[in-house]
Amino acid sequence: MNKKGTLFHWIFFIVLIALAVFFMYNNKEVLNVSVKGEWSTDFLMKNYIPAKKMLLENNIVAKKTAQETFWELAEYGGYSENISSDCGKYQGANLWNNGNTPCFPNANNIFNLAMSKNIQENSDKQFWNIVINNNFVSGKGDDNMIIESDNTYTFNDGFGVWIFYKLEDYDSLFGKATKLVNACNNATNSTTLKICLDENKPSSWKYRSCQSESYYEQARQVKFCAESPYNVHLLASSGQKEIVHYTFALDFTNQTTPSITT
Repeated sequence: MNKKGTLFHWIFFIVLIALAVFFMYNNKEVLNVSVKGEWSTDFLMKNYIPAKKMLLENNIVAKKTAQETFWELAEYGGYSENISSDCGKYQGANLWNNGNTPCFPNANNIFNLAMSKNIQENSDKQFWNIVINNNFVSGKGDDNMIIESDNTYTFNDGFGVWIFYKLEDYDSLFGKATKLVNACNNATNSTTLKICLDENKPSSWKYRSCQSESYYEQARQVKFCAESPYNVHLLASSGQKEIVHYTFALDFTNQTTPSITT
């Protein structure tokens, strides 16, 4: 072996010895490589899933509150506990007209306001921009952040739930109420008014109460309870699904002005 070959031979062994010394005296953790997928698992378990749990809790509260709000509006004829008809009330029921002047509620807007109030009472969080769009109820909340170790997950702490109910019931009821008023507001007295109502009102409409019907009229105003035109059932306080009943009153004052329109 020549001198150059001998030199490379010893350099090779010196390098091996140096590497061995390096691995012996350096902290083993410095060179450790994390298990593949460990970061993703930690992020899911400690950041993403806790956030989704919060949103799920929001949605549970929102769905329950939406059900309660639908019942509230039905009880007040499309109005709410805190919003009443401009036409006044008869026997505690909101009037949908005053003679030929309509006072039909904007059920969408009133639902949004009532839902905003009710969900604040049912939750310890603040929500805003609450709207119903067909079968979807949504609301925005605070921007929330979950920080765990070096991982951060940011999300809007709001809600969005699909519901099996639309406010289209009201449009159908308003149309039927308009036809009934126009058909019977020219009845000459209480007796002929009752006869006209019996002949023209939908069979699913009851006088005063859906449970115990009884006709009563005062100053040509009559209270009604109507079943859902689309046979909508909602979860009630009893824990069972029940058909939705709407309570309202109509005024059959005989006027010479044009008939009401929806």
